[in-house]
Amino acid sequence: MKKTSRSLTRIALALIVVSGGLFFCSDASAEYCGACVNATNNQAEQTRNTITSKISESTDTIVSTIQNAIGGATNMITKNASAIANQDGADREAIAKAQTQDAAASSAAASVGNTPCGVTSGASGGSGGGSPGPGGNPNTKYDPSNMAPRLKDAMNRSGATSSPTLPSPIAAVQKSDLGVGSCQMFAGTNTVRAKMCSQAGIAPVDANPYVNADIEATTLFDGPQKPGDDTPMMSVPVSGQARDARHAYMSMLSDPIPPATPNIAASQSPAYKAYLGQWAHYEAVMSLAQAPIDDWDRWTTVDPQTVNALNVMSQDPAAATFLNTYFKNHPNSSMAAGVSQQELMNIEVERRVGNPDWVKEMAGAEEPTRQSEALMMQAYQMRIEFEQLVATRRTNVLLGEILAATAHGSLRQALDADVQKVNASSLQLTSQAAGGTASTSSTLP
Repeated sequence: MKKTSRSLTRIALALIVVSGGLFFCSDASAEYCGACVNATNNQAEQTRNTITSKISESTDTIVSTIQNAIGGATNMITKNASAIANQDGADREAIAKAQTQDAAASSAAASVGNTPCGVTSGASGGSGGGSPGPGGNPNTKYDPSNMAPRLKDAMNRSGATSSPTLPSPIAAVQKSDLGVGSCQMFAGTNTVRAKMCSQAGIAPVDANPYVNADIEATTLFDGPQKPGDDTPMMSVPVSGQARDARHAYMSMLSDPIPPATPNIAASQSPAYKAYLGQWAHYEAVMSLAQAPIDDWDRWTTVDPQTVNALNVMSQDPAAATFLNTYFKNHPNSSMAAGVSQQELMNIEVERRVGNPDWVKEMAGAEEPTRQSEALMMQAYQMRIEFEQLVATRRTNVLLGEILAATAHGSLRQALDADVQKVNASSLQLTSQAAGGTASTSSTLP
């Protein structure tokens, strides 16, 4: 036991000395120190070999695992890419077929252009004092390009231009300016009206070639027409003499002789404030009466947005042939300037129903082309039906206002008369209660 203890002590001392870099071994213990160092070196070398072997083994395992994973992923990607390529190749024929079937329908739909579904669905009426200018904006009034001065003054006072002025305090002034100015512009030289104007000493000034256009209903429904030329003008220009004629007629229908302006001296009186209330009611009624006219004007006025629709339409050979013939027969219309929404709808219908080339094309067309044309015609029919619905609802509104006007003209007068009777009876009773003295004055706000 003691010998074993001494051996351990010598080994421990040898380790301490070796680790510290100092050797204080005696001759008797030298052999133990050498054995200690050799044993330690051998153990360290063995440990290093073991660790190196383990690291190498682990590294090989990890690399092998990664390589296997990469190989598996590569195989999967290759399979997926192959499947996608095969599917893409299988779909190309179907895609090409679908594109062929949709091409005619897309072209037909594009021919309608980017215009709204009829102006009736989005139009809004202007004020009772005048009609809005082309384009559907009720806040933009038209400024006549070439109008006789007295007629322009009359239109300004009726609020039918972009430079409105107060109505004259004397109604006869407005009537006279309207009569003289319209004679100068639209009476012509060989009409009954011209003779009446000539008898009053009124000679034509800056005469408009559309004779009597300011008083003829055809100006609204068929467009302004010159003497001897009854060709319909389905698209009235946005400016120029034809637009002046259309605007003059609309102004005549609206309110060409507005209520006279009260005396300026009375503008601060209570009675003037009461007049403003009655005037506002009158203007609201006149605005509703004017709304259908404004709708029709917008629908039959040139819309520049239709140019794109006509260009797309002309890409079809049968439609192109039809358009060339159509515009030759309609000299008042222009493909370059665009047409009205009304005329575009007419072209969309007639280029099929009234076009022999379309009938021939459909007779020899493949089924997808026929189907696309049928779908387009059904869609257009839906548009027409929708506009009919809108028109019917607007007509119902106008019918309601007509009923209201009738009631106002009869029942309202009776109610106002009853109020006066009740007030008179009340004043009589008050007078009797006060001994015959009562104030009959009333105070307006």
